[in-house]
This record gives sequence, structure tokens and C-alpha cells, in this order.
Amino acid sequence: ATVEARAVNAHNLRYIDFLLPGLIALSVMQMSVFSVAFLFTQYKEKGVLKRLLATPMRPLQFVAANAITRLMVSVVQAAIFIVMGLILFQVHIVGSYLLLFLCVVLGALMFLGLGFSISGVAKTVDSVPVIANIVVFPMMFLGGTFFAVANMPGWLQVVAKLLPLTYFSTALREIMTKGSGLGVIWPDIAGMAVWATVLIGLATVTFRFQERDSA
Repeated sequence: ATVEARAVNAHNLRYIDFLLPGLIALSVMQMSVFSVAFLFTQYKEKGVLKRLLATPMRPLQFVAANAITRLMVSVVQAAIFIVMGLILFQVHIVGSYLLLFLCVVLGALMFLGLGFSISGVAKTVDSVPVIANIVVFPMMFLGGTFFAVANMPGWLQVVAKLLPLTYFSTALREIMTKGSGLGVIWPDIAGMAVWATVLIGLATVTFRFQERDSA
């Protein structure tokens, strides 16, 4: 008889390991949507955008500066969540931090598009939380944040799997808990890219209309 020794690596997934990627995705969504929607609706309501047209700064530069600032905040916010998870809960992150960073940036771009779209549709600051929550609130529970989409009823899974937050949280979870690479998460990356394109395009249309109304 011979004995063959083999090394076996086991990773026990705890709820906190499952929850952390969802919380990161949720926090990025909340910050990107609400900060942009409230700020630009307030600017529009107070006539700031109208005055901006009279300055040397182009509106596109102003919008880009705000978007870049929030992208940086999203990355820092995600990093804080990860550090706190590592220190306080000893979470295990087995995937690529670079890929994680790219997913956070893409997810932030996607939800910034949603935030700008809401600011383009909203007429007053008071209408922002109504419109934003109609869109955001269902995703909090259907986007794979607190529990797996696979545990939902079959008909609801069809809807949940198409939500932008589901693509985002799934991609983060695959990287952080399973060490998945681009070859595995490319469907989620593609879904996020499609949503980002649609939402940024919608934001461009609505924001242009509002600029013409304000001018």
C-alpha cells in the first residue's frame, strides 16, 4: 500500500464574507445616485447651471469634475469597507485587488449615470428622493446585497438578474470570495457596461434638455 499526499485548500464562506461585497456595491450606488441627484437638482433649481453658461468654464468640464470627484470617493469608500472587514471581521479576499478596483470604478460610473438621469428628470429637490427611491429601493432587496438571488422565487430571479446592482454585487462577490478572474465575471462586466452606456446616454439627453430650459 502506498500513501499519496495531496494538499487541499478549503475556504468556509461566512455570511460576512457574502455580505461585504453587497454592502460595498450598495454604498457605491447610494453615494453615486443621491449625491449627484440632489446636488445638480439644487443647482438647477437655484439657477447655478444658468449662471455657469456665462462663465469660461464649459458645462461638460463642470460635470466631469463632479463625476471624477465621486469616482475617487467611491474607490476610497470601497477601500474603507474592505479594510474594516479585514480588521474587524477577518474577511477573506482571495481575488485580484486590481480587478476589484476596476469593478468599483465601472459600478460607480454606472450609478453616476443613474444619478444624473434622475437630476435631469427631477424638477425640484423635493422630488429627488421620490424618484430616486422608486428606482433604488427595489434594488436594495433584489440586487443580491443581503441574500443570494438564487434563493428568490424563479420568476423574481429573472427580474433580479437584470438589475444593475445585481451585476455589480455579483462581480464583487465572485472576485472577493472565489478569486474569480475576468474570464468568469465577464458576463457581469458586460452587463455593467451595457447599463453604464444606457444610463450615461439617458443622462446626457435629460441634462441637455434641462440646460436648454435653464438658458
